[in-house]
Amino acid sequence: MSDEQLPQLPKAGDLIGGRFRITALIGSGGFGTVYGAVQENVGRDVALKFLAPSVAKDPVNIERFRREAFHVSQLRHPNTITLYDYGQTEDGLFYMVMELLEGIALSDTIQKEGAIEKGRAAHIFLQVLKSLSEAHQRGLVHRDLKPENIYLCEMFGELDYVKVLDFGVAKMTMMEDEDDGEDQLTKAGRIFGTPMYMAPEQACAEPITQATDIYALGLLLFEMLTGLPPVTGRNRMDVIHKQIRDEVPKLTKELRGTPLGDVIRRATRKKPEERYADASQMWEGFYDAMRQMKIIPAPRGASRPDISLVSVGVDPRATPQPTPAHEVELPNPDETARDGIEFSFPPPIPKRGKQANVPLVSSATAISVSSGPSASLPPKTVPPPFNKPEPPDLPVAPARKNPAPSRSSSAPRNPPEIPVAPPGVTSPSDDASEDRTIITTFEDVPAADVARSEPSNPGIQLPNREVSFIGRENELGQLYKLVGQSIQANSGHIILLEGESGVGKSRVVHALRQELFQANVGMCVGSFRRDNAPLETLREALADFWWMANAPRATLEPAVRADLGSLGFPKDDLDFLIDFMRPPEGEGNGEGFENSEEASSMFARLERLFLELASLRPLTLVLEDIQHADSATLSFLEYFSVTLRTQATQIVVVLTLRSGARTVNPDLERSLRAMATNIGVGLSRVRLKRLRGRELSVLLDELLPMESRLKERVAWLSQGNPMHAMQIASYLQGTGNLQKGEQGRWKLKSGTPRDIDLPPDLMDLMDLRVQQAIERSPKRRYLRETVRWVATLGIRVPIELLAHVMGAEYNMSERELHKNVEVLRRYGILHTRDHQNVECVEFDNSLLRESLLREVSLDDALARKMHHRAAEAKIHYYQRHGQAVPLLEIAEHWRRAGESARYRDALFEAARASQRRSDPRGAREQFRELLRLLEENNNRGKMWGETLLALADLSWRFGELGLSEDNYRTVLEASILEGEQLGRAQRGMAHLLVVLGRYPEAVRFYRGALSTSKAMNDSHGIAKALIGLSNVHLRQADPSAGEKVRERLEAMLETLKSPVIAGRVLLHLSEALKRQGKMRMQLDYLERALVKFQESGDRQWLSDTMMQLASALTLPGENSRARTARAEKLLKDALEYKRSIGDRHGVANVFYHLGNLARAQGDLEAAEHYLRQALRMHETLGALFFIGTSNNALAICRMFAQDFPGADRYFDEAIKYFDRVGDELAVSHAMLNKGTLAINMLEISTARALLEETRELKESLDSTWGLYDLYNHLAIVSMWEGNLEDAERLLQRTLEELSEAVADEDKASARSLLGLLYCFQSRLQQAALELGRSRADAEEMEEPALIAFCQGNAAFYAALTNTPSVYKKLVDDMSKYDMFYTLARQTWLELLERMARHTHAQEHSRQSKRLMEIVAQMWGDLGFKVRETKLLGSLDA
Repeated sequence: MSDEQLPQLPKAGDLIGGRFRITALIGSGGFGTVYGAVQENVGRDVALKFLAPSVAKDPVNIERFRREAFHVSQLRHPNTITLYDYGQTEDGLFYMVMELLEGIALSDTIQKEGAIEKGRAAHIFLQVLKSLSEAHQRGLVHRDLKPENIYLCEMFGELDYVKVLDFGVAKMTMMEDEDDGEDQLTKAGRIFGTPMYMAPEQACAEPITQATDIYALGLLLFEMLTGLPPVTGRNRMDVIHKQIRDEVPKLTKELRGTPLGDVIRRATRKKPEERYADASQMWEGFYDAMRQMKIIPAPRGASRPDISLVSVGVDPRATPQPTPAHEVELPNPDETARDGIEFSFPPPIPKRGKQANVPLVSSATAISVSSGPSASLPPKTVPPPFNKPEPPDLPVAPARKNPAPSRSSSAPRNPPEIPVAPPGVTSPSDDASEDRTIITTFEDVPAADVARSEPSNPGIQLPNREVSFIGRENELGQLYKLVGQSIQANSGHIILLEGESGVGKSRVVHALRQELFQANVGMCVGSFRRDNAPLETLREALADFWWMANAPRATLEPAVRADLGSLGFPKDDLDFLIDFMRPPEGEGNGEGFENSEEASSMFARLERLFLELASLRPLTLVLEDIQHADSATLSFLEYFSVTLRTQATQIVVVLTLRSGARTVNPDLERSLRAMATNIGVGLSRVRLKRLRGRELSVLLDELLPMESRLKERVAWLSQGNPMHAMQIASYLQGTGNLQKGEQGRWKLKSGTPRDIDLPPDLMDLMDLRVQQAIERSPKRRYLRETVRWVATLGIRVPIELLAHVMGAEYNMSERELHKNVEVLRRYGILHTRDHQNVECVEFDNSLLRESLLREVSLDDALARKMHHRAAEAKIHYYQRHGQAVPLLEIAEHWRRAGESARYRDALFEAARASQRRSDPRGAREQFRELLRLLEENNNRGKMWGETLLALADLSWRFGELGLSEDNYRTVLEASILEGEQLGRAQRGMAHLLVVLGRYPEAVRFYRGALSTSKAMNDSHGIAKALIGLSNVHLRQADPSAGEKVRERLEAMLETLKSPVIAGRVLLHLSEALKRQGKMRMQLDYLERALVKFQESGDRQWLSDTMMQLASALTLPGENSRARTARAEKLLKDALEYKRSIGDRHGVANVFYHLGNLARAQGDLEAAEHYLRQALRMHETLGALFFIGTSNNALAICRMFAQDFPGADRYFDEAIKYFDRVGDELAVSHAMLNKGTLAINMLEISTARALLEETRELKESLDSTWGLYDLYNHLAIVSMWEGNLEDAERLLQRTLEELSEAVADEDKASARSLLGLLYCFQSRLQQAALELGRSRADAEEMEEPALIAFCQGNAAFYAALTNTPSVYKKLVDDMSKYDMFYTLARQTWLELLERMARHTHAQEHSRQSKRLMEIVAQMWGDLGFKVRETKLLGSLDA
């Protein structure tokens, strides 16, 4: 291909792939060009990277591009730039679609700032390693790691959020000659990469591995820490020679001999096998170096706790005096300084009840803070909705003693006995959160169970309760204010409460609950845990509304039935919701569904429940630790965020998120973005920071009053993290090395505070806590094994399951196990609770479990053995209890056990289960992992084919059309599928190609599917393939080919056994008739389709048919009163069906049809109400075509309301969206309407141009849909222009070509216009005939605007023929209407005047003057006296 024949790169405004509108050029290079664009179907900003046409000339490059794009699209890590899709334009350009980033390259940061501070560098480098770890696990090598490819962004308020760029693309980047004119580096092979960061084997064009990236990472780390280039040279070749032979980089003296220097040196060894094997291994090495050097990762702008250098009111130069009980002695800087920062405390705040300096909550209904916002919730007079039990008193501070007000009830229910330890926990679900800030300390353990190395000190007792609410008043005020604003605005809201682990997010939530309870605002709380069952947290939150988060079904069910029954919930909805919260015994865990419709209806039922609860009093739904959310719950939150935006409701959703934990969940970042897009401005973010000097001082005084230097050391070690401070205090208590000092404060018995050197990492501190408990309980057997097994078995472990495992492994009795659990409970490691009548064991904090899992994983043989045993024990346990086996948990156990075959099989079943329960995100991730596993083992059998087919379907669902095409094509080319699955793949590929506008290819695959189905004698498959073929012919305007296909469909209707398939055939045939303009014939097919879907019980298809039938019943000329009434009932029934199955698009479409029906009935206010709802929902859902139809319908309403400028704006929007989706027929309808509007705006030349363009478009599409309405309006324009012959020709054509299958409105209006035209031609006998027939037709159709139009034209005839009584009656009747047909009353009078003036100008006869006088009379009789006088005056002149 010559350069002249190469495809041209796009320009701004071009539409790529039917979805991506180019906005601007971002940059270009030798390999490709990057553009900014908008993905119009979802309104998302993206970046499009095009393969340079010159590069694409080489087929090898194209194949590399396609394969690399496929593999890179599998990368899900949040620190890796997201590849949304890839594809090829019609003229042959290859492109990738990526997320559009805003930020700065690391190279620019280094160039601007020089060396990066260690904490910040660690924060950045750890994210790079995490991104590379996923790629390396999948066998991908970046090959071009350098600072330019590391992007630092601010996302969700988090600074230095890393995105690694150019995955896969660099593998194809061939080093080009530069300015120095050097020859290409090698002719024997291609060299990829940048010389300054190139590994020796890469420079020598030798095979590369993950260790190649490790070399670049070592150089990258050096450059970050020093600000220096890792290697320099005279030119590129010199740099490459140094990479091969010299020791690079040359470590600076600050790095030599340090753990970080050792990491760099190992990473940059010349032999790949001597480096870290991959990014995961380097992460471990780097992390160890950080711990040794006490480096704490921190983003740009982060600082250590703000603890004042000088205590309040104390001169640092003064001689230390004895410290009063409420003061803190100044520390010795040498003891506490680290990295040049010193700390000291102000005097502690007096206890509550004395004069306090920190403002706290001032009342139950208002929060006042000195430095933050204040808010008040509106007073509520509505009583609480249910007679539900009293919650426990939830003090915001110890001083608050008043219990929550009692609720009177004729039949009060007592609260269930829910174990709450320690007191003060606001809800049974609260202590499950990672941010639990309750310190549970060990008590004296009986001597028989515990032998201490030294006597216990009973005088040391940490508070076995919630500590005071300290340092969070401002954040609490912000939350309270946001909730109040949402309630007052009657508008839903989402709040993201973010902070690091242990900083107190749950504590703030608990305080908020107390305040909202006092203001009569309901709250329900659920907490995500790692490896949660799908939707488990929503179940927990719903049950928590009744204060029964862990209550069994027998306790929960009567309360829920009574309460929801009083709201009028249908029995089937009640049954569903109770089964959802508490699955019946023996029926599993509620994860499975009979079919996809049942699964999709679940969201709608949950939505209705929350809306009903909020209708009685405002509701706050809190979901903690969203970083652990399952994909099904994230999908519901995206769904529900649309509800919060489109419906007036007083619901606030609070999501707590651990800072820096987005990498835990690959779907989280995308879901948060989707929620933000769906809810718009209704999303806020509140961030919790670490405690500062005075606040931290108060906390430590409450935990353990210590002498100043010990207190300073604990503060330094905790770094202002409340949980860390509590764990350190608890650890110190357990050492037995504390004693009371002179002022009653605790001090060390031996050693100095500086000797206390606990790790800065909470998980390491958790290890010490566990070790301490074991060492102090030497008489208890298998304590470490107990906690290890609890960690391995899961988050909430039934004690029966634990006893089974411990008995089998160690011959431990159940009594011994309970004693072990009790000891661990006393040390704050474990606790037990009843969960739905099952006694379970849980860790007090999730970090304890994570630290133990990490410990187990270090011994590979032990880890494999334990996970193998865990999988077997769980399968046995769940099957014995008749419950569904948690497939994902079992799969993970098999993976960690190294049982690849069992892992593969369990993962396959889990992925299929996710599809069945309508969890597409979960299914997609699981199938992707399965595909990686199968291809790693070169297993390309039936499971591989089914996996690819599933991924093709799922990719299409998520808009990843290029990936979907690749999956379909790969599985079809492999010839692995057969029978029904082969036909399904062929049809799926064909459907996709239709969407992409590649119709010839689509026809080929449809024909292939037809052959496959014929060979199997599969009539249903044949019908589906024929429907697809017919759709292609309709789009291509190929009537003859389409008619042959539809004849085959018609012939096979009687042989179709499935009512759903038969209904789909009938529905398609009705749509074909509609596009051909055969409206009356369409009705018969729709009626037959309705019967079929009623037989099938398929609510999706049934409701779709109801909508289409209602629309057909109200078509112009068909909407008699009886039909209108039936259409209204059909639409209301369809609305209930759509809501019941959670079909958001369907609900919006029903609103659209209800709006059109209301407009047809003359109720413009109701019409606009429905249509605005439809438009708002379609905009939120990104449904471009339906955004266009809603705008078009609203424009018609505005035109009928005679707001012509408003109508013009809506029509322009409609045309814009129809253009975007490429629907020319829809464009032609909107242009016709815009032409009609131009007539009403008296812009006749514009109307002529629009209508002529519309005629060309409609005739080119070979569609009569709207064609005769177009002829009638062109006739009006011709009549306006005085060209009566042309007008008559158009009207006669309408009457001649219309068949009985077409709506009568076009005929009636054509006859009325023809009668009016005959009046001006003095053909009064013909005029009487046409006007009489048109009036009869209009009255039969009961179309008010059409009746008024026909009456007006008849009134003109009556005046012309001197029948005043008839004239007066007609004028009286028509004066009630503002619109005559599609013309405003004044526009119609302007038409009469124009025609009269043309006639008078041509003839100047008595008859023409009479026409002018009649028009003047009608101006006056219809309320325009000024125009009457003006016209008569022109005659006199």
